[in-house]
Amino acid sequence: MEAMPTCAVPRARTRWTPVLMLAALGVLLPAASAFSQCNYPNWTQNTSYAAGAIVKYVPNGQYYRAVHANPVPPDTLAYDPTISTYYWAPYTCTSATATATARPRATATATTASCNYPTWTQNASYAVGAIVRYAPNGLYYRATHANPVPPDTLAYDPTISTYYWSPYSCTGGGGATATATTRPRATATATSPATSDGRSWKGYTWNISNGAMAGVVNASPSNVFVDANGFLHLRIVNNGGTYTGAETFTTGKLGFGTYQWQIQGPVDNMDKSTVLGLFPYGPAAGIGVGGENEIDIEFSKWNNSCGCNADFAFWPNTGYGSLGNASDLFTINLAGGNLVTARFVWRSNSIVGTIMSGLVPVGTTTNVLRTFTFAPSNYTQRIPQQALPLGMNLWSFEVPPASNQEIVIRDFQYVP
Repeated sequence: MEAMPTCAVPRARTRWTPVLMLAALGVLLPAASAFSQCNYPNWTQNTSYAAGAIVKYVPNGQYYRAVHANPVPPDTLAYDPTISTYYWAPYTCTSATATATARPRATATATTASCNYPTWTQNASYAVGAIVRYAPNGLYYRATHANPVPPDTLAYDPTISTYYWSPYSCTGGGGATATATTRPRATATATSPATSDGRSWKGYTWNISNGAMAGVVNASPSNVFVDANGFLHLRIVNNGGTYTGAETFTTGKLGFGTYQWQIQGPVDNMDKSTVLGLFPYGPAAGIGVGGENEIDIEFSKWNNSCGCNADFAFWPNTGYGSLGNASDLFTINLAGGNLVTARFVWRSNSIVGTIMSGLVPVGTTTNVLRTFTFAPSNYTQRIPQQALPLGMNLWSFEVPPASNQEIVIRDFQYVP
């Protein structure tokens, strides 16, 4: 949705109006104690992990085992164990011999006579509760959410889409009495309820785009959801050879004040075409036209066209689009981490953007990676002067990504 900073290569846009592999919802066991005999190395993005590798994830002190080798070329950074549940499974050290036990997984096999469920296929629609056999591994899965979600037409893969599917094991002795048991899920707290589809989040109501959006892929509502921790997920997903992205806008308008996002994901090293946009955007509500009433924080390499991986772009008030944007393109380095705080303070006569490593509370400024202040003398022309809808999107600039993409917005706060 948002426009490219003036000093970078202009990007083609589909329209101005709204509408690292799929990680999906992280499904974790309750936190395990870190026994002293669990002497596994700390996970780092700058390492390649073979299947079976066990690591300690420092931010939460838990252990994970690589279910699949990662990263997968052309990706060069290992995938985050707390996001990429296809590549990692939580592990618990349970004895002095430092053995690790995986989270419960389906154990039914094709030879279990009582498990006479149909084979999963992409060319079917599954209602909540549907149980299928996944032929590639012979295991069984139950649909925890109906899928696919229109406009998607192909069902989601049970081994990847852990938001839509849970492993099931057939435990009954006879065909008619066979039952299925699901793996444990993280429980939501009163302060971060699971709203699942993202239409209600952080006290705001959101319109989730469906169809045309910025860039070269369409938006799909299935790529926006809230997990049991209250974290918002934005994804770009390859479904049957077609990529779709994510976009959402507030139904109401927000004005002058402090806007802050706490973000989890490799925003400093995403696929070269991936763009994470955080932006008030007037044209979404008919306030001005493209190139007006927009305040952007963006994380992107812009298809390697800018020599950057992030930018601020502050666009003028209604009627002054010809003045162009005030932009700052730059590079941040999270040094293998995956937590970052993005903030801007919008006043009638100035906008100050700040990027900080880690999770920084509102009202505190620390670990600053970049700051950009725009305070023009003709601020009534150069700075938006009325409340605007707030947008967030994950989209593809010029070309689709080489693999599925996902970013988690752990928190958003607006302080007038």
